Amino acid sequence: MVVSILNYQNMSQQNQKVVVVAGASLALVVAVGAFLYFRKRSQEYEDENENDCKEELEFADLNTGEESVASAGQSIVKVKVPHHVVGIIIGKEGSNVKQLRAEFGVRFNFDRDETTENTFGNEASNKRSDRTLEIRGQREKVRDAEQKIYAIIAETPKYVETEVFVPSDTCGRIIGKGGQNIREMCSVSGAKILLERNETPSLGNQRRVTLSGTTVQVEYAKLLVKEKVEQAKADTYKYGRDGDELKSKNFYNFQHVTLPNTGEYFQVFVSSCQSPDQFWVQLVSKESTKLDQMTNELAEVYNKLKPEEERLEIGNKGDLCIAPYEEEGEWYRAAISKLNQDRTADVFYLDYGDNGTVGIDEIKKIRPEFKELYGQAVLCKLPVKQSGDEWTDEAIEEFRNITHCAQWKPLMSKVIHLEKNENNFIYHLQLVDTSQNEDVDVAVALVQKGYAVADDAPEEEKKVV
Repeated sequence: MVVSILNYQNMSQQNQKVVVVAGASLALVVAVGAFLYFRKRSQEYEDENENDCKEELEFADLNTGEESVASAGQSIVKVKVPHHVVGIIIGKEGSNVKQLRAEFGVRFNFDRDETTENTFGNEASNKRSDRTLEIRGQREKVRDAEQKIYAIIAETPKYVETEVFVPSDTCGRIIGKGGQNIREMCSVSGAKILLERNETPSLGNQRRVTLSGTTVQVEYAKLLVKEKVEQAKADTYKYGRDGDELKSKNFYNFQHVTLPNTGEYFQVFVSSCQSPDQFWVQLVSKESTKLDQMTNELAEVYNKLKPEEERLEIGNKGDLCIAPYEEEGEWYRAAISKLNQDRTADVFYLDYGDNGTVGIDEIKKIRPEFKELYGQAVLCKLPVKQSGDEWTDEAIEEFRNITHCAQWKPLMSKVIHLEKNENNFIYHLQLVDTSQNEDVDVAVALVQKGYAVADDAPEEEKKVV
């Protein structure tokens, strides 16, 4: 009986040990399982963060310069892109490249452009080379994206480069204050304009201008540069820096502008007309806006004066003055051409070429500030003669209509030769109206309609002064 009890006790102790061991094992398993579970969740969280970072990098700056290694199924392709095509691929604020990313599901990254640029864009070293575009992503998508980039390059107009030469003394006008003019021309034309900084002895008094861009951009830039050169030349003529022989003087002893005598076309307004061999033009340029400004200032100043104030008490032939125009009553610069016994004076309006008769008591003294601008009216004639003894009223009226006289409609013109007499330069002009479906040469039109005949003067008499 005692033995049985002892055996029972031993068995109970063993069972308790088994239960304890089993409980400990179960706790260990649960702990290990929990550890593995949380470790797996932590790894998934890190993977999600990594994927988020990759998505953010898809829209990273193109010049991040990141390094990566292609894995299985992934590909990296590098494409040489001409510099003028880079902007087309990127688009405004990256719009084009974002669209390409969305379309192909790949990444695009341009290498950095190390080219530095002078403020005026006039360093010879500014020529830019091709840039490398790196495409990353799945192999199939990268291949499709690569073909798309090559198609864009092929469809982009060809990039050309050419040179023109300009007089050195016109470079200031081309560059502008602080480089403003040359930057504006680059922006408007889309071309790159590089002005040689120093004179090249072999070129004489000229500078080289390099123009680069598409054919259309370069041609437009040429026109803009040419316009600046013509403006600079007009300033030279206007302010008399080109020698006395090119200063247009008349018996009023007042300086007038001169027209570009370069053999090239320029724009003019026909402002007044006596006949086809005696009419006046104004040169069309940005400088001519100063005439409008001065006219407004004249009105503001002289409209406030009383009739007796600043009156020209004693006047002589040739005196400069301010006189009202009979048909408009506005104030204009004028010169006295004749004093009449009825206390009137015949006057010539310096900026328009018109003649008028006004009362002497209406004429005002001209203030010094209104003498600074050269007279804008330039005396001209067509290279034709009247078909009869004198110009008929019909011929003069036809000339007025064809030239849009006093209507401020520009015509293209070219100096054929320059006639010099005692008091004036007279410009023999070719006038062409380009506003119609077909260009109309004014002289040819008058001859064809029988109002004029061609001027058959010997060529030696037509020599340009």
